[in-house]
Amino acid sequence: MTNNSFQIDRLPVRTWNQLKMNETRLDLTAPTASCGPEAVSLPAGLSWKSGGIMDPVWSQIPTGGGPDVDRWLGEGVSAALLETDGSGSQSPAAIRCSYGSRADGADRICLHAGKGAILPAILLLQSDADASGTAAVQIRIRAEEGAQVRLYVAELLGADVACVCDIGGTCADNARIELVKLELGSGHLYAGVQTELDGDGSSFQADIGCRVKGGHTLDMNYVARHHGKKTRSQMNVASILEEGSSKLFRGTIDFPKGCQGAKGMEQENVLLLGRHQRNQTIPLILCQEEDVEGDHGASIGRLDDQVLFYLASRGISRQAAENMIARARLDAVCALIPSEEVRDRIRRFLDPDIDTEVDGHEGL
Repeated sequence: MTNNSFQIDRLPVRTWNQLKMNETRLDLTAPTASCGPEAVSLPAGLSWKSGGIMDPVWSQIPTGGGPDVDRWLGEGVSAALLETDGSGSQSPAAIRCSYGSRADGADRICLHAGKGAILPAILLLQSDADASGTAAVQIRIRAEEGAQVRLYVAELLGADVACVCDIGGTCADNARIELVKLELGSGHLYAGVQTELDGDGSSFQADIGCRVKGGHTLDMNYVARHHGKKTRSQMNVASILEEGSSKLFRGTIDFPKGCQGAKGMEQENVLLLGRHQRNQTIPLILCQEEDVEGDHGASIGRLDDQVLFYLASRGISRQAAENMIARARLDAVCALIPSEEVRDRIRRFLDPDIDTEVDGHEGL
């Protein structure tokens, strides 16, 4: 196997393989340069260091993409560290990965929240609309006892960009990781997230919004492992699939022995626009402990003809009605991002004709 051929987004255990959903095999050249992630806004209570090599202790945190992603990227990828000073900050740091017209960049970002501290961060992945190439970013998170990490990621890449976004995190006692993620642009996106709830009372919540355009593919693997007692996880995914798109979502809640009192929930809602899409969803619960609660579900459907008829009677075309309802689903996730500037940028990415004041802002 060459370094360009690797496995990504593998389920923790294999299931019936007829539909080829257990993992994905990629043949993709790894980027050799760094895009140089930049902290464009850094509030008091947070510190930022970039340009170094990741400390080996971070590589022990498993990620949703899997160990092959580490081998694919190699050891020479530069790393940045965002961490808390004292109690951290209520205001988020703003980090930007800008790829320009040639999206070839690989970077690692580490987020460390000390004991009892709060670390909020917004990460924007962006490129020119006509960019091409491969963008890769690997994020690892450590939340110490009683700490909170709130990560907001907006992927606004060009349609000809292949993107690998790989995330892993660990939570100590009573720590919490919150992830809000919008997948909106890349034509071939591979997104993995794995959270180890090691400490008692630790928790993880993910709110994901996805728009997969015609001809685009989205491959996701989300895993929450409940090692500690009375841990909590919740994963909510809102997916919109346009004509000719393809999406695969793997969502796993893992209850190993010893996680008494743990609770996990996973829910995905899929809206189909058009008639020819490929949607695959595999919700998975693994259980070796009796005193736990696990719940998962998925819904899929198209817009109701009666709703479309009603809107048409008000002069709203079918396409406008579909766009309006789809946008409402994405706006619900977008509203969770604590930055009006970023929310405006996302709205303008979804609809370039929207009149916003983004250009008048500094920062992202």
